Amino acid sequence: MCWFNPLVWIAIRKASDDLELSCDEIVLEDAGDQERRRYAQLLLHTAGSSRGFTTCLSAAAGSLRYRLKCVMQRRRRRAGILLLVVMMLICCMSYGSIAMASERGTVGDLLLSGTAAEDVYALSYYDNLKDEEDQGHTLHACSEELLAYIKGLEADKLFSSGRWSYEGGPVVDWEVAAEEGMLYLSLNETFLSVENSGTNQTSYYKLRSAVDTDYIRGFFE
Repeated sequence: MCWFNPLVWIAIRKASDDLELSCDEIVLEDAGDQERRRYAQLLLHTAGSSRGFTTCLSAAAGSLRYRLKCVMQRRRRRAGILLLVVMMLICCMSYGSIAMASERGTVGDLLLSGTAAEDVYALSYYDNLKDEEDQGHTLHACSEELLAYIKGLEADKLFSSGRWSYEGGPVVDWEVAAEEGMLYLSLNETFLSVENSGTNQTSYYKLRSAVDTDYIRGFFE
């Protein structure tokens, strides 16, 4: 069906070459130098023969030269292949645990540089969202001290990441008025998610600072 496609003919030729090279490797797996020399002489003797005893590998000088080189030189396992396999295993085992960070700084520098306490609305603190009886604690005014603490937390803005999974523990939700719209922030001990109502986009930040949840909870009591 694809006889008119030149790439198909190239692919067929390459596949044929690889097939013959693989056969050579199988035959010479435990062969010594003398056996390899005799095998190379056999290839030279039968190359281009018209008696039906030739292999399907092209008898062109370039192809035959490369094949003879592979026959006479023992192939060593490349360290790069082993390294690639190890890296692939690490990536598979750490799936969901790795994300690329595009920016680093404090929460104040990354998000809340021009935010004042009066721009913050309806802060809510939950001890455990998985507890259906946890109604949370709510503040309708944010203190400058609490805002300064949150702004001082070190964070990395994630360039690529799935939604952070909540595994229990304290969570702080609050709304902040910004020029582009309301920002809905959710903070736990590991991540900070920010949803922008103006752009309908959600950003995620990995917290590098330890969050003192007891200190935060003290503002809600």
